[in-house]
Amino acid sequence: ARALATVTSTARVEFSHTARAHVRSRVPAIGCGAVRGHRGGHRQWTLHLQRTASARVSGGYGGVAARRGWGIGRVWLNWCVSAARVRDEAREGEGEVDARARTTRVLELYCGVGAMHFALRRVTAHKTDVVGAFDVNPNACDAYEMNHGVRPVMKSLVSVPLATLEKYDADAWVMSPPCQPFTRQGLKLDVDDGRAESFMRLVDCMGDMKARPKYIFVENVVGFETSRMRDALLERLREFDFHVQEFILTPKDFGVPYSRPRYFLCARSTAQFSDAVDGIRRSPPPRPLSHRREWIPSYDAANDANLNVAPLARFLDSCEGDFDDKLWRDHAVKQMDVDRAIGTIDIVSAFDMTSNCFTKSYFKYIKGTGSVVSNKQVDKTTWDGVIGEDQGAVRLRYFTVNEVASAALVSERFQVAGDAKQTTAVHLARE
Repeated sequence: ARALATVTSTARVEFSHTARAHVRSRVPAIGCGAVRGHRGGHRQWTLHLQRTASARVSGGYGGVAARRGWGIGRVWLNWCVSAARVRDEAREGEGEVDARARTTRVLELYCGVGAMHFALRRVTAHKTDVVGAFDVNPNACDAYEMNHGVRPVMKSLVSVPLATLEKYDADAWVMSPPCQPFTRQGLKLDVDDGRAESFMRLVDCMGDMKARPKYIFVENVVGFETSRMRDALLERLREFDFHVQEFILTPKDFGVPYSRPRYFLCARSTAQFSDAVDGIRRSPPPRPLSHRREWIPSYDAANDANLNVAPLARFLDSCEGDFDDKLWRDHAVKQMDVDRAIGTIDIVSAFDMTSNCFTKSYFKYIKGTGSVVSNKQVDKTTWDGVIGEDQGAVRLRYFTVNEVASAALVSERFQVAGDAKQTTAVHLARE
């Protein structure tokens, strides 16, 4: 969600900049002061221009602005609004402008709980229509429905006809294909893994589509960048003149104390990326939404100006001892689990600025599944491994589902079915 938000926030800045010459030729007499008078209607005009002037559209989703202000792109956006109004006024005699021309239509494939959907809700300042979603995991579909109000189609993409996907008439495909074939700790079967079959089918069928999406966004594990699947995907995209930029980003790049590097691919057929780099980019693009203030809770411009990574306290539901706190009791680590894995437990406190990646076995096992929270800083070289609830004792608990989601930068309260097990809930939240 975080990388999607960062990349898509680039769109308006680039689009506006490339449209400047066009605007000047159409509305030379309109200045920024006059444009501000049209701000109330900026959404429909900007999007209409983006759909028709496809050579100028930029970014992963046809130009979406950051939730918090317009940043450095505001001046160029004013030019876009002016040009769009002139063009649309010239077409008034031709009938009412098609409403769909003002909407970015998005299809979520391998949607999971809808991380892409969360990202789109965060960064868009205009209407974005998620026209469909697909996933095979019933728990993920339940969570998607609870958080987004629509239930995904629970069907494998191996069996979904190409004509069905084309009926969605999507401008953008966003997807997080199964990562098991590419993970560095797995069997690394790559395209020979059965779980990669549906993704390979999507790549292959692009050549048979009558109208391909203009924008493609893919998220996966680190390891995908060296896979044969990635090579096949890039070859296909370039065959159809897509421009591609790849990233490997981690939440710590955005000031969040969580180590989970991921691979991201952004591709578009409309125009080149103005700030593209050769190979894989390993830092966020220089855009307003990449700033830590967008991701660190309670960010203070004066006190946090030099803060690279925020302490965990900003992301925890409870970070003090609070020995009678129900949260600590409900998520307590058992002494027998500590005894079994004392040398391998990753213990963090509210003062730490890092935490390990959570796995789907979190809550079920403690060894190698993610960090646990302590009520105080613990020196494992001298700690005897004893935990308790007495005054001054070391107390350990698991991260809550909401805290895991916060580490993944889901800015809204993440919901799961009431009967979902904690392991299932954490697995869904981390996705």
